[in-house]
Amino acid sequence: MGRKVFFEHNFKIEGKILSLDNFRLFCDCEEGLVISDEIRKQIFEQAEKILDKEYPLLYATEYMMFQRNGNRTVYERKFFERREDMFTLALAEYLDRKDRFTDKLCDLVWLILEETTWVVPAHNRSDGRNAYLTYAFKETVDYIDLFSAYTGACLAWVYYLCRDVLDGVTPLICERMLYELDKKIIKPYTSDYLTKMRWVKRNPMNNWCPWIVSNVLNVCAFMVSDTKKREEIVGISLELLDKFTSAYHSDGGCDEGPSYWRAAAGALYNACLTLYDMSDGYINIFQDPLIVNMAEYIAKANICDNYFTNFADSHPKISAVDYWQLDFARFCDSKLMENYIRNRIGGIKPTYTGAEHNCPYRLMRAYAHETLSPAKFTYHKKFWLDGIGVAITREYEDTEKGLYLAFKGGHNDESHNHNDVGNFIVFADRNPVFIDLGVGEYTRKTFSKYRYDIPSMRSEYHNLPTFNGVCQQNGRNFKASDYKYNEQSGALEMDITAAYPEEAKLEKYTRRAVLENGKISISDSFTLKEDGNATFNLICRVYPENITDNSFCIEGRKISYCESLGFKVEEIVCNETETKRLPKSWDTDKLWRIILSADNLIGNRNYEFLLEIE
Repeated sequence: MGRKVFFEHNFKIEGKILSLDNFRLFCDCEEGLVISDEIRKQIFEQAEKILDKEYPLLYATEYMMFQRNGNRTVYERKFFERREDMFTLALAEYLDRKDRFTDKLCDLVWLILEETTWVVPAHNRSDGRNAYLTYAFKETVDYIDLFSAYTGACLAWVYYLCRDVLDGVTPLICERMLYELDKKIIKPYTSDYLTKMRWVKRNPMNNWCPWIVSNVLNVCAFMVSDTKKREEIVGISLELLDKFTSAYHSDGGCDEGPSYWRAAAGALYNACLTLYDMSDGYINIFQDPLIVNMAEYIAKANICDNYFTNFADSHPKISAVDYWQLDFARFCDSKLMENYIRNRIGGIKPTYTGAEHNCPYRLMRAYAHETLSPAKFTYHKKFWLDGIGVAITREYEDTEKGLYLAFKGGHNDESHNHNDVGNFIVFADRNPVFIDLGVGEYTRKTFSKYRYDIPSMRSEYHNLPTFNGVCQQNGRNFKASDYKYNEQSGALEMDITAAYPEEAKLEKYTRRAVLENGKISISDSFTLKEDGNATFNLICRVYPENITDNSFCIEGRKISYCESLGFKVEEIVCNETETKRLPKSWDTDKLWRIILSADNLIGNRNYEFLLEIE
């Protein structure tokens, strides 16, 4: 499907990877690590608050909660607090050099080194008995997850910044760091265990790959002294990253949704930045067209303000813009992305965000930035991401006014999949009209065989029809096909018959969506194999107003539909852990589903229904 970008560039690893002694941060910057005065101020403010904090134990019963009741937040809250505070203390002591933060730093480093595992409960592997607790207390660790890799990177930064400080207390701390990082990160990464890890076996790969690889590279860059071992780790990393880029189409679209862009394309940038420094600039793919398109996707997915086209496991509003993205844009030489970033955060002071739970390397480079001056950014009125099957059209380049339409195809086995082939999102004058519910709190259920019991994952809780009471099914074969995209109008038509199982008794179903002449038209044409019924679901954040026999209003816009359809509105029940947060994510107390129903349909007869928003 995609390209093995590193392989295509034919990088030679032997003799090109700097030794530990010759490695230096941000090799294209003469001064290396620079932290702006504003960020320094914020670091010290946060570090001083940490000095008197007490850190609770990580209990076995809290680790077991995920298996017992699906809860992952109780354990993870304590887990992440330790790492974020450790990172902040290390930076404060590196900048201050007065031993004000040293003892507390030692405490936190030792707490983390004493943890049996750095793998969080939700990612814990079973050894054939049960996964209530980790079996990684043995000498051999055979698994690396997102947050063990992140922990490794945080410790590597502490080692790099404060080794002399810690050695001044006792060399045993850094010796223990080297031991634990070798045991928990380097050995499993360079052993046969790697190919058995679930995220490595996944095809196609998702954000786990660049996230883990980039953080392992941090450990390697700062702590591995054997040059041959450094070359081996880089070689393994390039192969893994090629598997990740192979999962992408040339359009650079992220099928995991905009919320995961930071952890997908953004983590790839983190890996590429580390590789660039480890090779003194030799490994450089930033201006490859695929990497540029992957970088620019986040600008294309922005609707207005903090609203994004939140297909898949994505929240509707995300703070997806940060200063490290400016560096990404400049490495890619993307004026589109640079102007987008400057338009969004120009004039806003940089903010210290710690290690951000995932990729600290990119953040550390970005902490050099002073406040940016704003730039003008012109939104594209239409574009077509043919790889992931998403078409986006806006009425005006100005986001302050006009209609906005996003329409997706794809398939129902995408990473962080929702059964949503044929779904659409509509905004009017910056306000949500028809929405994608997004994703709530992650629990054990979210990534289990019961995932599609969660309403927000199911097609009947998207802007999609149900035929004979049967909704779409998950799986790669449940997909859209026969795309017809009109570059001039932005109209997209697709066949989504295959998105429904046989039980739907669907002979043929095509959907067409277009925004033109100040109006959005959603046109459905379908044929049932036998007599039956259909319901058309529309999801919204406000109760419809001005209801008539064939129309209603949302956010001041009139929505018209066929008079023959029945009309009903029901509140979407959001009382489960996985859905409780959904209304709040849309700044409301309740969410609504409009159901347009068609009964007594005759088999083998073609029906056409039209929905218009103006």
